[in-house]
Order: sequence, then structure tokens, then C-alpha cells
Amino acid sequence: MSAFDDDRPPTYTGAMHAGGGTVLLTGPLAVILPGLLPFIALTVVFALPLVLPFIALGLVVAILGGPPWLVWRLVTRGRRRRLAVAEDTAAAA
Repeated sequence: MSAFDDDRPPTYTGAMHAGGGTVLLTGPLAVILPGLLPFIALTVVFALPLVLPFIALGLVVAILGGPPWLVWRLVTRGRRRRLAVAEDTAAAA
């Protein structure tokens, strides 16, 4: 029986594959380099609280600042086009 026998599409297992690839890479390295897995774990434990607030802040700034910036760009784009058209007509006359 294969995955194509059923009407439903197969479930996504990309995260499992990425985790499996990571283990296949770090497993032999952890055997060669003692202390590699605790080093990686401690790095994640200490770096995540430092990096996570900046990620959240960037997301908030993008959500709150994006729409006003877009409106400003559209308004100034219209002004630039009007000025360019006015300059072209003045130069042609």
C-alpha cells in the first residue's frame, strides 16, 4: 500500500526530515567532539532569551510601521509623478 492509494494528500513531514538531517550531522560530530551537544544546548538556552525580544520588536515595528510607510510612499510617488509631468510640459513648451 502506498501513499497514493488514499484520496487524501500525504501529510507534511518536512520538519521531521530537517530534524533527522540535523541528527545525522550532529550525531557523529558529537562522538568525535566530546561536549558538542551540551555546548549547542547551552548556546540555545542563553542566546534565545537575548535574540527573541529583538525578533518580537522587529515584528511589532513591521506590523505597526508598515502601513503608514506604504501610504507615505504612495502619496509621495503621486507627487513625484505630477512634478515630473509638469517639468516635462514646461520643458516642451
